[in-house]
Amino acid sequence: MNDSIATGGRYSADVIARFWSKARKGEADGCWPWTSNLFTGGYGAFAPGDGSRGYAHRFAYEISIGEIPAKTCVCHRCDNPGCVNPAHLFLGSHAENMADKARKGRAPRGTQHWSAVLDDQKVLDIRQKYSTGQFSQEGLGALFGVSKTTINKVVNALNWTHLQGCTVRIPGRPTEGVRHFNAVLEESQVIEIRNKYATGDFTHAELGRLFGVGRNAIQGIVNRKTWVYLG
Repeated sequence: MNDSIATGGRYSADVIARFWSKARKGEADGCWPWTSNLFTGGYGAFAPGDGSRGYAHRFAYEISIGEIPAKTCVCHRCDNPGCVNPAHLFLGSHAENMADKARKGRAPRGTQHWSAVLDDQKVLDIRQKYSTGQFSQEGLGALFGVSKTTINKVVNALNWTHLQGCTVRIPGRPTEGVRHFNAVLEESQVIEIRNKYATGDFTHAELGRLFGVGRNAIQGIVNRKTWVYLG
């Protein structure tokens, strides 16, 4: 091991000593838990004093083994996010890191994912609504506050795969429009709503009161997000 790696390279002995004081070292082949601040997911957080703050396990790798190449992850052999034992760490690409998490059952999915907007029930609702044929992907995106791309992945089970058993099969016309079990309006009423709205004399709310449905239902009709087979 060269001197720069053995001494932690760009970090002073004081910074390194402060770092290790926050880890509970044990057996050489055992986990060394981080005892200070944690990021989401249980990963240790460490600030070396240069204005930065990063993952403790990455710092442990750098001061003990060597430089971490750009766009490279430091992965855990032990599957313990809070471990900072260099013997348990190895380098990998982002794809390799995600594959490793998936193999170990730690890949975030569904509501566990940091960027999740939907939840399991909403996903099931989206798939059910799409299966009726009354909703377009764009319309469902507007209804649930997500993009058309997200809806496409949901209804085709390209994400939320732990709900795989609820993938949709788009049926034929028997469940569309007036034939749907939950239908309130008839085709003639939908056409009338669109014609009235086109005059500019009616708002969504006014049409909703007139036809006894919600404002969102009217909005979906006039924007052709629902009853799409009527053109």
